[in-house]
Amino acid sequence: ELTKMADPCSEIITSEDLWDSLTDHLLDWDVKCIVMSAAICDYNAEVGNVHSGAHADRLSSAESIDIHCTPADKLISHIKQLRPDIYVVGFKTTTNASIQEMEDKARKQIDAGISDVVLANDTVTRNNMIVTKTRQVNSDVRNRIVATLAEMIDDKVQYAHIREVNFSGRVLRNAN
Repeated sequence: ELTKMADPCSEIITSEDLWDSLTDHLLDWDVKCIVMSAAICDYNAEVGNVHSGAHADRLSSAESIDIHCTPADKLISHIKQLRPDIYVVGFKTTTNASIQEMEDKARKQIDAGISDVVLANDTVTRNNMIVTKTRQVNSDVRNRIVATLAEMIDDKVQYAHIREVNFSGRVLRNAN
């Protein structure tokens, strides 16, 4: 599923909407892989007395306001906690980073058990790479990176699901 930014017909607008959609996928035992490419806000904000959200009132520039930001929940970090059987593809964007810095940032996500593979891209150098637990694939050709990623996903989603998981207080059992 895509967010409204990528698909005008989508109803996924806020982080809460994305969590609801992700929850539906986590409850579906047929889901074997999640490509978490949605770029959601790193912070929740309160501007004056207005909380961030899809339908917050427009602010006036007639006066100064205070902005209070708090770190937002990283939705991708919940996938493996709730469904360790799902193959997770994450993304890491850097800005003017060296190849080594890009790899280090991507590998942190893998080492933390958040993603199985990370597609790292740099907004300034335009370098792209795929990082896994055992290797990295560099390329300046985005199509080659995407093709390699598709092959990796296809290879990994063949393994069997776990049989049971406790999710939001409910025990789910795989019928297979």
